[in-house]
Amino acid sequence: MKNSWLKTWLKIAGCGLLVATIGAVVVVGSPEGVHEAEADIAWLSLTHRSGQERFVDALQSAGLDNARAYDWNGNLVYFAFDETEETPLEVSLRLQAEMVKVGLNKRVYTYPVDPMSIFDEEGAPEVKAEFLEATTDFFGGGLVPVEETDGYIALNGAELHAEIETLEDVIGVAMEVAGNEEAVQEAVRATRFVEAFRTPENPRTQVVAVYSQDHVDLTKFRPDAPGVQFLGELQDDIPACPGCVRSSRLAGTGDEKDYLMLSFDTPASRKATIDFYQKALVTRGWELQPTAVMIEKMIDDGLIQDGDIQGEIATFSRGELMIHVHVYDATEGAGSAVTIFKAR
Repeated sequence: MKNSWLKTWLKIAGCGLLVATIGAVVVVGSPEGVHEAEADIAWLSLTHRSGQERFVDALQSAGLDNARAYDWNGNLVYFAFDETEETPLEVSLRLQAEMVKVGLNKRVYTYPVDPMSIFDEEGAPEVKAEFLEATTDFFGGGLVPVEETDGYIALNGAELHAEIETLEDVIGVAMEVAGNEEAVQEAVRATRFVEAFRTPENPRTQVVAVYSQDHVDLTKFRPDAPGVQFLGELQDDIPACPGCVRSSRLAGTGDEKDYLMLSFDTPASRKATIDFYQKALVTRGWELQPTAVMIEKMIDDGLIQDGDIQGEIATFSRGELMIHVHVYDATEGAGSAVTIFKAR
């Protein structure tokens, strides 16, 4: 029973990390930065403070008050950013203190908790007790540190649909959904992730928060989720290549409605796929940029090899908008993978 419970616990915890991957995409992909971003959050209420509302309050009190909303496969995912002179550990302690104030954390944790500690017969009792306490904070909608290295710390948490007050509540949910992947996903109401890091190039600490909407549907993040390949079909005006199956759609909202990232899988070759987009986008009024044309000519002339550029690329413009198409070998099996990025 112990192993079954731990396995289910780790699966539920892993759901929170799923949404966190969007942070890197937004940081790299958005040319406008994040400091002037406007929050697009409409759930605030004067009469009832949900866990999501309290979480947002805590983030805003900690300086992460510039959240932007992105539509990821039909779920809203929020991204906020801050920069500070504090160390990553100081950021972690201050952020957890804000979670305590709003009632999502019962205490502040100074280092990552170890779920395996409860099965270590020689482990210190206080370490086991701390993990058990952190478990209720983690699944009660708060944040606890899950990873720490030199110059980096990550905090994670998830709010479940079930009311979580004690360790017995967590165990009850874990045992109820054990062995049922879909039930594990359905048990999660919201996911939360924050990381703070600094590099030798930038001694100021960067703080990134990524969190899902309330009542998130984690099944929509699966490539085979119903409707994912048809999301935004009419609005995007970017066709799926022949044989392509869409695996992900990430779209900006509000002032960032021009931001779009699509991912496809196709059994076709890289060359056939890039040729399709060069024709299909041009017929839709997009202009192929000289950089992409030059790269294609250098490949045709034998001056560089396909492998030198890690796949086929093409860039298009239409007014102030740009589209970048990148086609590369699929990581598993034959065929290709396609990433299309549009932005102003």
